[in-house]
Amino acid sequence: MDSDNSTTATCCICLSEYGENETPFHLECGHRVHSDCMLRLCLCSRDSARCPYCRASLTTRLVESEDDFEGLSDSDSESEENEPAANIEEGPQLPQWMTLIWSPFATGILMRRQEGVVKNLLKRAGSKRAPDVLKRCSEKQKQLQKDLVDAHALVKRMKKGKACQTVQQTLRLLKRQENGVRTAERRLHAHKREVLKKCQKSQTMVNYLWLHPLAEVV
Repeated sequence: MDSDNSTTATCCICLSEYGENETPFHLECGHRVHSDCMLRLCLCSRDSARCPYCRASLTTRLVESEDDFEGLSDSDSESEENEPAANIEEGPQLPQWMTLIWSPFATGILMRRQEGVVKNLLKRAGSKRAPDVLKRCSEKQKQLQKDLVDAHALVKRMKKGKACQTVQQTLRLLKRQENGVRTAERRLHAHKREVLKKCQKSQTMVNYLWLHPLAEVV
């Protein structure tokens, strides 16, 4: 099996490029990874480690050079050829939260999926090992939710209370407060989109969630 060009310059675990003086590990399937990324992957799934790119099963022997890879036995070559073709064609199995593109106009299933992914991300903020970017997003989320609750409570109190002003003044004030509710909802919605974007751009988040995967949202 030939090495895939897409992993020649980029590690297929952390998706970052190799350093100038860095020699990547060559897996038996031909793909390349950082040495520390491979170590973390093996520690997390010691008995069922697989190549993140082609999902080929990894053994304890890593090929450290192209010459060693070319010298594999015929039995190894035959076992690799017997790997399901679908696994090779699918490419890297990226998690849902990394591939999701937020749509402000989403409805139904897509909207629930977006909300569910962000909710699962923010749940991890309570972990001691959670990245700082996730903790900051969680704090802002809580503040925006509080602002929205307060805005709804203000409108509710005004509708139930007695008017101390003229009818026109009361209606004008009520409309202003209802606009405040809609503004709070828009801010909360926009923040959820920013949470997803920041997490997707953060290398720390990528590394953290490779080791502690999120549940898929159907």
